[in-house]
Amino acid sequence: MMKRVVIRVGNVFCADIKGKFKRYFQYIGLDYEELNSQVIRVFKTHYPVDAAVDLKEVVKDEVDFHVHVVIRAGFHYNYWEKVGNVPFKEKADALFRATDDFARGPWDPLVKVSSRWYVWRMNEPMVFVGRLNEETRKADIGLVWDPGSVFKRMETGYFPGPLIE
Repeated sequence: MMKRVVIRVGNVFCADIKGKFKRYFQYIGLDYEELNSQVIRVFKTHYPVDAAVDLKEVVKDEVDFHVHVVIRAGFHYNYWEKVGNVPFKEKADALFRATDDFARGPWDPLVKVSSRWYVWRMNEPMVFVGRLNEETRKADIGLVWDPGSVFKRMETGYFPGPLIE
């Protein structure tokens, strides 16, 4: 029987990246604009596997990326473990982007460039921007990602598969 995990805003999780290094992330809230999904912020620093860390220092690190993910599923498949809680009271500053072209069916050729982008901040309405500019191109992809893809990005710096610009 699997241990029950209570997930609260501020919880910090650790992913052991195949015994090479550790990455940390913090749960920062639900995004009601994107399927009421959980949003995490993944920190940039790669820690040695045997490093003892101070979680209050970990959450002061620069954010590498924000992502929507079902945290419990990642825990269930052993991608990460909960290691503590550091209160998160600030307003999340994550900027997300999505396009209608993600939903195109297999009958369409693979879309490489879209002019149908939307951007939003957590719990704020999506705004149609058309083509991406320098600022919106830096926004995180606002899909709800599976835990394996989030783990892969923590490992390699990239989500698996092709993405649209």
